[in-house]
Amino acid sequence: MDLAAKKVAVAEIREENRILLTNLNDVADPNLREFIRSEQKRIVQKRSDELAKQSQSTSTPLSSEDWGEKPWPVAFLQYLKVPLNVVELERDLKSMVDFLEQV
Repeated sequence: MDLAAKKVAVAEIREENRILLTNLNDVADPNLREFIRSEQKRIVQKRSDELAKQSQSTSTPLSSEDWGEKPWPVAFLQYLKVPLNVVELERDLKSMVDFLEQV
């Protein structure tokens, strides 16, 4: 991957992270709130699919002992910074999708 493509990928990840961390309760416009909610679901699903693809291609998944039973926003923030067990991460991403569907 060349430098320009890497810069675009990093910019996309930053924008996705910004969207994921948006508090929907702070968005007054109902149309914008629904758009952000649908984008959050799309991003979580995309990352879940990427993890599933990664777990199929890796023979030894990464693990983290401190993942524990943290609420999903804390766990997700940790995911953004720390490599975790792929199976646990897939489970938590699915619970995030379920949560976003209920909101």
